[in-house]
Amino acid sequence: MYASLHPAAKYHDAAMAIGGCPIYVSDKPGNHKFELLRKLVLPNGSGLRVRLPGRPTRECLFSDQARDGARVAKKTHVHDAAPGTLTGAVCADDVADDGDGDDGWDGEAVAYMQRARELVRLPCDAALPVMLGALDYEVFHVCPVRAIAMAPGGAVVAFAPVGLLDTVDATAAVVALRVHGCDHFGAYFSRRLARCTLDGADVGFTYDGDTRTCSQRDPLMAPACVSDEHAVAVSAERLWKAFMDASALPKACAGLVDDIAVEGNGGPGTVYTMKLNPAAGVGSTYKTRVAVCDAASHVLKSDVLEAESKVGKLKSHSTETKLEATGDGSCVAKLKVEYELEDGSSLSPEKEKDIVDGYYGMLKMIEDYLVAHPAEYA
Repeated sequence: MYASLHPAAKYHDAAMAIGGCPIYVSDKPGNHKFELLRKLVLPNGSGLRVRLPGRPTRECLFSDQARDGARVAKKTHVHDAAPGTLTGAVCADDVADDGDGDDGWDGEAVAYMQRARELVRLPCDAALPVMLGALDYEVFHVCPVRAIAMAPGGAVVAFAPVGLLDTVDATAAVVALRVHGCDHFGAYFSRRLARCTLDGADVGFTYDGDTRTCSQRDPLMAPACVSDEHAVAVSAERLWKAFMDASALPKACAGLVDDIAVEGNGGPGTVYTMKLNPAAGVGSTYKTRVAVCDAASHVLKSDVLEAESKVGKLKSHSTETKLEATGDGSCVAKLKVEYELEDGSSLSPEKEKDIVDGYYGMLKMIEDYLVAHPAEYA
C-alpha cells in the first residue's frame, strides 16, 4: 500500500507493478496523482498483473545490494538513501523459465526500459550495463526474439512483442500474442513493416530504423502534436546552461518570471514551479516535472503539471526542447508539444500557434539576455 502523492510514490509504483500482487492506494479521497496511477491500469480501469511475482535473480539472491556498493538488485530495485552509484548488468537469463518451454527460442531478446523509453536488442549471452544513483530505478521488460518469416533474399525476419509502452507492466498486456487494452503499442521487428492493421483496417505506425521498434497509437488515445524550430544567435552550450540554471530565468525573463522554486537535482523527476508576473497576463504559476534531461544531446522533456493557458483546459500537456549547434555562436531550438483535450479533439492551427509562440517568446527573452551579456554562461 502506498500514497500516489508521496515523494517516493513512483518507486513504489514500479515495485508494486512487478510484484504480481493486488495494489492498494492509501490516498485521501480527492488527493490523487492520476498520471502515476494510470500507468498501472488499462483505460477501462482494469488492472494489469504479471503472471508470477517478482523474484531476485540468482547472482544477487544472497547479497545486500543496498550496502555492498557493487551491484544492483534486479527485478525490484528501490533504495532510499544509499550513497554513491550502483552498477550491474541485465541479460535475458535473468528472466527465469516460466514453464512454457523454449518454443525454439535461441536466447536472443530485446530489453525495453520503461522509464528511459528505450529498446535494446540483446544477443544470446550479452549483457546490458546498468548504472543507478541514489533514489533511482528502472523497469526492464525482457522479450524473446523469434524468427517469424523469411524476407526476399533469404534474410530472417525477427519479431518480439513488447506491449503497451506507456504502462509500467508493458509486457503484461500481451497474452498469447493478443493485446489487452489500447493506447501506445510497441514491438520489435528486424525490418520495416509494409503495413499495419487494427481490427482489419489499415492504421498508421512509426518505425525507428536504429532500434527496429515499430509503434502504433490507438487513434482514439493518441495525443495531438505540434512542432516548430527557431534559429538562435547563441551557442547550444550557453543556451543549455541558462536553461538548466533556475536562477537565470528571473533575470533573463524579467517582467515575466518573478521567481522559481526547484524540487530535485535537475534530473528526471525534478519539479520546477515558476511564479509568473501577473502583469504579463499569462497566469500566476507554471509548474513542470522533468521527464528526460540529456545534457550531452541538449534534450529536455517535461510534463506540464500546472499552467493557465489561453487555449483552454488541457487534459495533458508535455514539451520537448532540443538544441542543435549550427555554428560556434548559434544553434537551432526545436520544440515539440504534445497535448490532449478532454473531448479527444485537436486545437485549431491558430491556438496551436499560440502555444508554440508562448514558448518561443520566453526563448527569445533568454536569447536577448545572453547576447547582451556575452560573459555569462560562456
